[in-house]
This record gives sequence, C-alpha cells and structure tokens, in this order.
Amino acid sequence: MKEVKQSVFLMMILALSTAFVDGNVEKEKIPADKKKSEVSYTMTHPLHEWTGISKEVNGVILYETSTDKIESVAVSILLSTFDSKNSNRDSHALEVLEAIKYPTVKLTSNNIDQNGKELTLRGNLIFHNVTRPVTITAVRSDDKKAITVEGTFLVNITDYQIEAPSLMGVKTKEEITLSFRIIFPHQR
Repeated sequence: MKEVKQSVFLMMILALSTAFVDGNVEKEKIPADKKKSEVSYTMTHPLHEWTGISKEVNGVILYETSTDKIESVAVSILLSTFDSKNSNRDSHALEVLEAIKYPTVKLTSNNIDQNGKELTLRGNLIFHNVTRPVTITAVRSDDKKAITVEGTFLVNITDYQIEAPSLMGVKTKEEITLSFRIIFPHQR
C-alpha cells in the first residue's frame, strides 16, 4: 500500500510538471533503476558516526530529448528501508522520525539548471511532514544505457521539527549528510 502511495505521488508530480508542455517537444518519463540506485544518510555522535543506506529509491525524471536536459525530478523513499547495519539504531531512528505517522522522505524539483555535467536542483524536500525549499548541486554522467545523477547535501533535522536523537545522554549533531546515486535507464 505504501509503494502504491509513492507511485501515485510520483505520477502526480510528473503529471503536473508536464501539464504545460509544448506538444512539439519530445519528453520522456524515465523511472529510477531500483536495483542500482541508492540514497544514504550519515549522522554523527561524539562517540561515533554511522551511515544508513536505502536501495529502495522510487524516482522518476522528465527528460527532454531534443535539449538533452532533465526538466524535473521526483524521488520518494520509505524511511523504513534505510539500513545502518544495526537494527536497534534503525528502530530508534524510526521512532524519533515518527515513521509510522510520516513514513516517507520526498524530493521534488521542476527547476533544474544544467551547466556541463553539473546540475543545480531547486525544489522542495518533504521530511517529517515539513516542506522546505532546498538547492542541491549534483553531477550528471551518461553512458549508452543510463543517466546517472549523484551528489551530497546537508540537512538540519531540527528544520524539519525533529529532535536530535541521543545516546548516553549526549545528542547527535543536528546536521545529517544525505548522499545519492540514482540511475535512470535510458537508451541513447
């Protein structure tokens, strides 16, 4: 059921982004390759640092073939799919993030500038039911079979009304690092 909601969300975003498309311009909707794509977060505590990885990336881009540009992107990930290799830590993270109430983190952008291989995405990050504008720099690389988009950006969890978790009475840093490598299969 959760995957159905994510798919509906992604399709709605793309439908809205294509509502004003010129009929003479060829555009493709390209879904992310779930087997090869991943998103990770890294958190830091004074005693240690850890990374959780999700390989369950639901994403899609709107690609204009005539200009070779990505026009929009929508990504949605279930918080429960992140694995830090420590089930207790993952359970605590889901509790802190209120994942039952707010199960997904989402990114949407209809404003993407491309300068060579560098992409600048201006959009919204929806996390813990809070929507905030973000600007993300990414790198695009292409081969004959796929478009790959990867990058890293920082998120302050308190901006999303999330209290930093603590271990032994000491809180983690409020800033987490989100990294992504998303592959969109595309025949050229």
